[in-house]
Amino acid sequence: DREGLLGKDTLLFHCIETDEEDKQLLCESQAYLVHCPVSNQLCSEGTMALGQLLQGGARIGLGTDFLTHDIWEVMRTTYRELKMDSHPERWKAEHVWKLATTSPAPQLYQGSIEVGNSADLLFIEDSLSLSPLVELPTFSNVAFNTLTFTRSEHIREVMVNGKWVIRQGKSVLLDEQEIETTYRSLLAEIFSNQLLHARERQIDRSDPAYQQRMLT
Repeated sequence: DREGLLGKDTLLFHCIETDEEDKQLLCESQAYLVHCPVSNQLCSEGTMALGQLLQGGARIGLGTDFLTHDIWEVMRTTYRELKMDSHPERWKAEHVWKLATTSPAPQLYQGSIEVGNSADLLFIEDSLSLSPLVELPTFSNVAFNTLTFTRSEHIREVMVNGKWVIRQGKSVLLDEQEIETTYRSLLAEIFSNQLLHARERQIDRSDPAYQQRMLT
């Protein structure tokens, strides 16, 4: 803060080692915080004081930290964390949806369906595992059910900037089979080279038998 690095354009990840003064600065500066709960748990690094920071007015969104982590798992983990807060009644599924969608919107220019935003949309399959979805004037379980029960396999259609990129669960832009084949081939080559180097390092180069092989 003394160097003027904290502000609305500052992007901070994890924020797991914050004292009370740090939390106050993060809320006052309106720096943007990215919460990565699954990564934090897997690495046993601690966790963000999410509920306290939200109550203090901090700007927070959700992140996976790794490409292979599932954003739905991140959302559910975040919801469970909030429900472990000293005031669990404060937090609803809608709060988590906001953290995953409209909260990052100023940073990414997306997150909500409105004029001027990119048409970046994903479509959740109408699965029985989400049922019953109830939307009434006095009650709705849609946010909770979709948060709790949606899995990646329920996302069959994805649109980016108004153009389809996934249809019926398959990319319309890339050859997935070719990518997978190339990826597996590269992995095999990388690990094969690593094993070869490891074996070479284990060879006793002073061994007469090794020296004889090198001469022949």
